[in-house]
Amino acid sequence: MKGIMFKPDMIQAIIEGRKTQTRRVIKPQPKTDLIKHANSPYWISGLTDDSYERVHIPRYQVGETVYIKEKIQQDGELAVYASDRQPVMFYRSLNRLHWRWQKPYLSSRALPEEAARYFIVITDVRAERLQEITLADVIKEGFGDATIDEFNKEFLKLNPQIGEVNPWVFVYTFRIR
Repeated sequence: MKGIMFKPDMIQAIIEGRKTQTRRVIKPQPKTDLIKHANSPYWISGLTDDSYERVHIPRYQVGETVYIKEKIQQDGELAVYASDRQPVMFYRSLNRLHWRWQKPYLSSRALPEEAARYFIVITDVRAERLQEITLADVIKEGFGDATIDEFNKEFLKLNPQIGEVNPWVFVYTFRIR
């Protein structure tokens, strides 16, 4: 099963039902418009006649269940979630996860599936430019009454490596499982 990372405030928004959408930068960035390939999960760029520049495959597909990665830390012999200090449990057996890493914390990037407590199901995937976002989608992103410009600035702040202000992104709509 694949994992996905969110900031702690966005995980809380997902739990509360305020966040049902996320945007992830397409890498590498297409040089031309993207077109959905019929009857497949692929997007293609640079379409001219029967040729194309590149096939872009979204990391997550419609119907796929994905676990949310969270930072955990050591608390004595046990692992706890850094956001609320709740003990980490194996999601299948509900046994506590004993600390087994060298550092006193484990980045959310490295959280194993067995320690996940939240799961989402992908219900839609589309490709668009970042600045094509609507106010309705800003709300689905968990940003409440923020403006489109405020959302775009926050997105670019979280993704400084992009190097452009209107990158292509995959838009994932989801529901919590």
